[in-house]
Amino acid sequence: MAMEQIVSTQLRLTFFEGYDEASDKNIYVRKSFNNINAFATSDALLAVSEAMATLQTLPLDAVERADVVAIH
Repeated sequence: MAMEQIVSTQLRLTFFEGYDEASDKNIYVRKSFNNINAFATSDALLAVSEAMATLQTLPLDAVERADVVAIH
């Protein structure tokens, strides 16, 4: 039976920067944070993300968690 082990976790915050009328698309800025504790809960990551968003000038659009998992 295969075993999984979380190798690393990354937190990604996406901020809405504006709208590009020429291309008719929204513009987003992404900030990534590495070395996140693999055992951090989604609720804890969301709370931290919302707190960090208050320090930014752009509105927070999305919060993502990216886990790299090794399969043995």
